[in-house]
Amino acid sequence: THYLVMCSKGAAPTASAPPPHPALAPIAFLLGTWRGKGKGFYPTISPFVYEEELLFEHDGRPFLAMTQKTWAPNESKTPMHRESAFIRIPAVDRLEMVLGDPTGVAQVYKGAVNAEERRVSFETTTVVKTPTAKDVKEVKRDFQFGVEEESGKKFLKYTVAIAAVGQDLQTHLEATLYESHATNQISDVRECSLQEFKEKGATGVIIDVRELEEYEAGHMDGAVCLSLGCLMTNAKKPTSTHLDHLTETPVLLYCNSGERAHLAARALQTHRPGMQVWILRAAGLLP
Repeated sequence: THYLVMCSKGAAPTASAPPPHPALAPIAFLLGTWRGKGKGFYPTISPFVYEEELLFEHDGRPFLAMTQKTWAPNESKTPMHRESAFIRIPAVDRLEMVLGDPTGVAQVYKGAVNAEERRVSFETTTVVKTPTAKDVKEVKRDFQFGVEEESGKKFLKYTVAIAAVGQDLQTHLEATLYESHATNQISDVRECSLQEFKEKGATGVIIDVRELEEYEAGHMDGAVCLSLGCLMTNAKKPTSTHLDHLTETPVLLYCNSGERAHLAARALQTHRPGMQVWILRAAGLLP
């Protein structure tokens, strides 16, 4: 069938659309742009509120880049704070992060990840500051991913606790951010069961976005193989024999956990707007 696409091992993705490094799988749920509101408080300052954009991205290597910016919820969107960080994953359940901000404080963290609960936590091992920066002794950060039952919206909640300017460690910031579909140009990406997808008609195509070796070891009946790396590469091309014939066809993407399928859906909806894309969480369904 012309739907079957196998990518050779020698085929490398383009520099502009590399597949995520396999080591990032436990924290792939962080990827994307998140927007929302938060509040801050501390014994030495007055309480405040803010709006925020938080971005986690990758370039194909085994780390995430994080950029954060907040602004006042007023008409002029007055800038408030910015941070930049890099997150490494030396083991499946361990993280490391370096972070800097314009207040003159740099932080080195050790962290842990619970991929099943989609929770990440960090605590500083080292804090350094410029001569004029405020005294910060310790920082802890916790992130929790979730999905709202009624709306299906994906969210990221976080807290930041600090020990600074003579105060004991205590919560300083709390925020709830939502996946920003406008920023990521994602539309019409939904999850569904295999039965629900089959009810959409006989023309639907099931795509296994795992690697060829995983596909050959066992796959869903009727599925074709188009690995995440190959899909992301072809999604950015003006024309592609792999994807052009799927423009009007419902497409169901799956992998083992759903993380690679979600990344593939992002690529399709960003570069191929209007495609009818669904995601199947296929854990437990593979042979």
